Amino acid sequence: MKLTKPVLAAKQNLGTLEGFTEAYQPTEKGGHGALTKILSNTIGFLTIVAGLAFTVYFLLGAISWITSSGQPEKVQKAQDKMTSAAIGLIAVVASYGIAFIVGKVLGIEILDPAKYILNFWS
Repeated sequence: MKLTKPVLAAKQNLGTLEGFTEAYQPTEKGGHGALTKILSNTIGFLTIVAGLAFTVYFLLGAISWITSSGQPEKVQKAQDKMTSAAIGLIAVVASYGIAFIVGKVLGIEILDPAKYILNFWS
């Protein structure tokens, strides 16, 4: 049986590519900074999605109410849709408050996604 010796490539400086001078460079050691950025961006994104969903469902409920022609079951369905949208928005606001408190207790800025998004690319 013949054993072969592994051949390793020599390190070579590849230089820089034009237009890629501001690529992501990790500045923080450990996962704390990355975890904070992930949580911050996720919460910010989900808050925007929840606000848009509230607007859409509330408007659909309002349109259903307007087009119900006074029929009690249709009016009730429309009111339920609008109530559900409002409860969903309240839940989002409450979770935002909970995330704020958790961030303060843990000492991380979860609710400041812009800070981390801008730092991510610089």
